[in-house]
Amino acid sequence: MARPKPIGASQIFAEAGQTQKVHQLSSRVEELEAEIIQLKSQELANQEKIELEAKIEELTQRLSAQGGIQEIEITRIQRNIFQPRQTFPQSELKAFAELLKQEGQHTPVILMPWKDTYLIFGN
Repeated sequence: MARPKPIGASQIFAEAGQTQKVHQLSSRVEELEAEIIQLKSQELANQEKIELEAKIEELTQRLSAQGGIQEIEITRIQRNIFQPRQTFPQSELKAFAELLKQEGQHTPVILMPWKDTYLIFGN
């Protein structure tokens, strides 16, 4: 019966090196998959931005056709239930309120008709 050939240290370390390379490649694949997900998310965000800009343009044209500024009872205005951002930090709200006090509203508030009320368009 033939005696098994002894395994040398270089062979053991070569296998360890290969295992390390496989681990590094697996980590890189995970990084690339995460990057793909992020890019797809940005692509979706860009598409949403394009759609929102188109809606703004449409609303602007409709407003122009209706004669511009209209007065709406404040009780008929609601926050936008479709706004993805639901939480607004108090510090931002206070800063915005202070800016409005000092400089006033520079751009018109755009409202979207919704059932028998209006929703604020945007933040």
